[in-house]
Amino acid sequence: MPDQREAFRISAWAEAGLGSGWNFVRADRQHMTLGITNDYERPPFELHEKLFRAGDMVAASPVAVELDQLAVGGERAMLRPRHVNAPLKALQRAIAEAMAAMGAPMRAGWRFAPHLTLGFAARETAGRAAPPPRPISAFGWQACEFVLVRSLIGQTRHLILRRWPLMAARSPQYELF
Repeated sequence: MPDQREAFRISAWAEAGLGSGWNFVRADRQHMTLGITNDYERPPFELHEKLFRAGDMVAASPVAVELDQLAVGGERAMLRPRHVNAPLKALQRAIAEAMAAMGAPMRAGWRFAPHLTLGFAARETAGRAAPPPRPISAFGWQACEFVLVRSLIGQTRHLILRRWPLMAARSPQYELF
């Protein structure tokens, strides 16, 4: 999730740059999905426990995130990176591996494609021809945590269930003292 300052910058830019005809994602709900399960009306309690244990397994350093491309397609507008972000990809892979190890598989057919959704087309603008992705001045932040979010389907609400800090690995040498 971008820090609050960057989230508000992104929101202001999206509203000014995309104009009307969009239902924008609020600044406090901006995020980048690193893993996703199947949708559940009421997720089984065991799933939460498995995801909590998976999150506890992940050890990674903070990750610099830079989004420097606007893509509008289908019925959504999003920011994406133009280049591969190896540390971000490694973090996502660590989360996916931990989920699999705990028996909480990713949604079938889902693949990681880093992006931050800006908004969804309103009915009157849905279906219009999409322009090609274009470079923009970058938005960026240091991701210092990852969170487990439960999306309440059809309610446009997200509940943060747990947070995990991203911390640089300590040198084993310092553990001697």
